[in-house]
Amino acid sequence: MAMPLKWIVKVFSVINANRRPGEVAVGMALGFVMALQPGFTFFRALLLGITFLLKVHFPSALLALFLFSFLAPLFDPLLDLVGGFILTIPALSGFWSSLYLLPLFPLTRFYNTVVMGGLVVGLVLSVPIYLLVRLLIQLYRAKIRDAIAELPVVKAILKMPLVVRIGEGLKKIFSLTEGV
Repeated sequence: MAMPLKWIVKVFSVINANRRPGEVAVGMALGFVMALQPGFTFFRALLLGITFLLKVHFPSALLALFLFSFLAPLFDPLLDLVGGFILTIPALSGFWSSLYLLPLFPLTRFYNTVVMGGLVVGLVLSVPIYLLVRLLIQLYRAKIRDAIAELPVVKAILKMPLVVRIGEGLKKIFSLTEGV
């Protein structure tokens, strides 16, 4: 099965999951914030840890991380600009200096303009992303899901052996992450 088709199946698996829309939306918002972090930073690891501690749909966080990671490099100039602005605010220079002198804190790479910009932009945009994803899931489940399921082409695709195997595999994966 082609890679785009696999991801389409995964997206529909996430939005059709028997989970509350808020749990899926929080996962997507956290995945978005993680995707704006360049590489594997402390903040990405922290957010990944938070997804384990909160009642979040973990597969949706991973899906958002994967999908937004392709788009994030396009926003690096904006993130660099925002991070540079925040790190050069004169009133905060003492604060940033004291953070840098703390043991281990420089390992967060907060002083990197793209890391700081990604963190700030991600946190600011996480609320609208949460609200938008939650609304879209509710609308999809209420008005579109049943109509799509009744399409003859969808019924034919869902009967294909490869799709059935992928669905069974996804059920196993999602059942493993249910308690997370």
